[in-house]
Amino acid sequence: MISAEGPVIGITTRRMDKDALRLDVVDRAYGDAISRSGGTAHLLPRPAVSSGGGLLAGLDGLLLTGGGDVDPKKYGHSPSADIGGVDADRDDWEVAMVRQAFEVELPILGVCRGAQVLNVACGGTLIQHLPAHSSLPHLVLARASVAHAVRIESCTQLFAIEGATQIGTNSVHHQAVDAIGQGLRATAWAEDGTVEAIEHLTSPVIGVQWHPENLLDHPPHLALFEWLVAQAAEWKARRNG
Repeated sequence: MISAEGPVIGITTRRMDKDALRLDVVDRAYGDAISRSGGTAHLLPRPAVSSGGGLLAGLDGLLLTGGGDVDPKKYGHSPSADIGGVDADRDDWEVAMVRQAFEVELPILGVCRGAQVLNVACGGTLIQHLPAHSSLPHLVLARASVAHAVRIESCTQLFAIEGATQIGTNSVHHQAVDAIGQGLRATAWAEDGTVEAIEHLTSPVIGVQWHPENLLDHPPHLALFEWLVAQAAEWKARRNG
């Protein structure tokens, strides 16, 4: 049983083998972002076996973190030679959590890979290797620096959070959303037309292609986590009311 004052945000982890250890790890910047926003960060180790329902027990919100590429088989495509870091078990786990979260309208923020998982969970597809489609640099390893501008559509959840039609973002990805999943819409784009954000049409669900957790000293990026925690607090109040 999770005991906490602020709304509990589940943060997905990735597997890493080190020496004789099997670890579930995540960049601590995600937890820092949730804590700074008034939430309680709860790391989610992947279940050893499929647990069916109950993947979201005790959570008020879900944060899908970055990582390797989603297995193209999850969206009916053959893998290109350029994909890497595929973890099909993680894909299955996170997609299952997203679909359970949709059933109860649990707030979700997806970051980079997390945005791609959201899209795939809704039946969408991905561009497997952006350099084959655009000359704009999207894989810029300096996470604490702005790599390019992103244009935000007005009258969207993302616009309501940012209060602006353009922000500067970092960019640490070589894949992106292609065909938009059912129930979602694109809400932000890079100058080359690459989709940089998606959101659910009716539920508090947003995915961004950049890494806001590495730009927390910039208000537009901290605002995304503040939004998630605020939405989770409202969800928690409705559940307990």
